[in-house]
Amino acid sequence: QALVLLAEEPPQSTFHLAVHQGARHDLALGADGVAILAGRPAAVGESRAIQKARRNGYALSVGALQPVGVGVAAAIQDSEWASASIGVVQLGTSISDPSIPDQVMGAAAEAALQLSGGVDTRL
Repeated sequence: QALVLLAEEPPQSTFHLAVHQGARHDLALGADGVAILAGRPAAVGESRAIQKARRNGYALSVGALQPVGVGVAAAIQDSEWASASIGVVQLGTSISDPSIPDQVMGAAAEAALQLSGGVDTRL
């Protein structure tokens, strides 16, 4: 299962989606879990979404957890077996800014660097 460890809501938004700390869902459902699975070695029978996320470096989901939600997430790759991801969720049916995937991948790489004590562990 995917477990939300930390959630941050936009402070000046009039309307937004909220994901609560401690929320759980199937690991293969939603960008956050798909990103984690894509950050692991390929497995027999894995979904196209996982394969695509592995190729792209990030996962994208539309309506997976909420009908009006778009998620973009990337694995925090601190080993060959990812166990965490970082991502954003927004309202809509597509990402609002094409730079979001790059920003998410950059944040995931920075998190992995910080967790490794400043040693670059990217494969």
